[in-house]
Amino acid sequence: MRIYGIVGTFFQAGKSLGIVHGAESEGGTHVEVQHQAASHAFSGHFGIQEGYDYGGGNMLDEFGPSRITVTLKGEDEMTFEKHYQGRPMIWYSLKKREDGIWDGTYENPELGTGIARCKLIELDESMFNINPSEPGTAWIDGTWT
Repeated sequence: MRIYGIVGTFFQAGKSLGIVHGAESEGGTHVEVQHQAASHAFSGHFGIQEGYDYGGGNMLDEFGPSRITVTLKGEDEMTFEKHYQGRPMIWYSLKKREDGIWDGTYENPELGTGIARCKLIELDESMFNINPSEPGTAWIDGTWT
C-alpha cells in the first residue's frame, strides 16, 4: 500500500467591510464592502492499494473532519472528493507543477468554485502499523500500555 500525507490550502471568496481613506472629492473616509479571498488550511492522509489508482483517507480543516476519496491519474493529475458529514460533496481537480505543488480548483453546489493547492508526501507504511505486543503501542482504557 502507498500512503500519502496531504497538506494544503483552499481559497474561498468572501466579503468584509473596510474603511477607505480618500480625499473629500473622492467621498472622503467611508466604509465599503471589499472582496477578498480567505485562505483555509487542510491536512490529512490517504492510502492506495498496489495495482490501483484510487483510495481513501481522512482530512481535517477548520470546517471539521472529512473523508476523502482520491484518484491519482498518472504522475501529474489528481482528483478527490471531500465528504463532510451532512453537507454536499466537494470535488477537487489538481495538476502537479514542476516544483511538486499540486495546483487546481474545487467545486461545490453551495460554495461555487475556488482555487486549491497542496503538497503530497509519501509516508512509510510502518507509521500506521501498531503491534499490540510492543510496549507503548496498545490503547487500553484510555492509556498507551
